[in-house]
Amino acid sequence: MKLLNRADGTVARSYTTAGVDAYVAGGAVRGIETGIVISNGVAFFHTSTTTNNFHAMDLTTMQSVWSVTLSSGSVSHSTPAMKDGTLFTTTTDGKMHAVNAANGVVHWTHNA
Repeated sequence: MKLLNRADGTVARSYTTAGVDAYVAGGAVRGIETGIVISNGVAFFHTSTTTNNFHAMDLTTMQSVWSVTLSSGSVSHSTPAMKDGTLFTTTTDGKMHAVNAANGVVHWTHNA
């Protein structure tokens, strides 16, 4: 992930980890495949890598705050939504998840 300078488009900071780097699967480059929600200087997003994790990244330090696997063997193509410090997201196995934005603890998972 790269943060670009608004004035000229140059790279201001970048972030890479094994869980977020793009990879090749079935001939397609994969990586961050959802929209990104930003709140209080933290970006929240899904990756479609071998672990299909949900991530929180501090935009000042470009360091991971937390990362959690929501549904083993399932991915997400939906942009998370946030309300009162809880992130809501879905996965392709038909589940909806509520995740604490501060620490990545899953509050609940239900069939959507």
